[in-house]
Amino acid sequence: FSCRPEFVGNYTAESPGFIYLPEMQLSFWYKYKMPMYGEDGVYFIMEYENEIDTLLFLGAGGALPSDSDRDPLVYIESDWAEYIINLDETLIEDPDPGTTFTIKLIFKFAQEYEGFNQYATMNDIGIFIDDFCLNFVASNTSEEQEAEPEDYYFAVFPNPVCSNDFLNISFYISGESKVSASIYNIKGQLVQKIHNGNMGKGIQTLFWDGKDIYNRRVKSGIYFIKIDLGSKIISKKLLLIK
Repeated sequence: FSCRPEFVGNYTAESPGFIYLPEMQLSFWYKYKMPMYGEDGVYFIMEYENEIDTLLFLGAGGALPSDSDRDPLVYIESDWAEYIINLDETLIEDPDPGTTFTIKLIFKFAQEYEGFNQYATMNDIGIFIDDFCLNFVASNTSEEQEAEPEDYYFAVFPNPVCSNDFLNISFYISGESKVSASIYNIKGQLVQKIHNGNMGKGIQTLFWDGKDIYNRRVKSGIYFIKIDLGSKIISKKLLLIK
């Protein structure tokens, strides 16, 4: 499905109710083309009982921090890529097994530029999502699975992290590939790019010192780590405290 609205505003799509169980995983394919420095994008939100938890924001965002340097008439875009989110490792508070929850997508269309981001009439402009599903992390029960138990490995430590500490980010790569790793804030703005280059097969580790692209310590709050492995994109939420 896609969100290609005619008018500026927020648009919502909500799933039916699901039953939460441990080791649940949200996955989907996503591509987009939108203004580089606008606020357009989509929030993935999980709602259960009286809790509302943002799983991910994908959108224009732009790099921090100055509005004066922004040129809205530049696109940010990406072809189809698979995103994988392990709910147990992303939620701030784990729901009790058996809890009913929904996934809500809130699409933002902040400002219209004629002939540039008129989503309703420009076929290649917009947010597109496919194969949106909930499943379970594979358990290492067979001999084949035991051969490479790290296939779903993605660990962040410590989390929460203090602003003066180094964050350790470890993940598994099934084969040599180009890897891009970045930190984003809750608004989808790029905070820091911590790696962009080739990596070999195996468990790899990166570090973040809690500073932004201007070498300033960032404020307390929620941040997202996004790692692009080429064939798939993995994301994890981080809580940074002073």
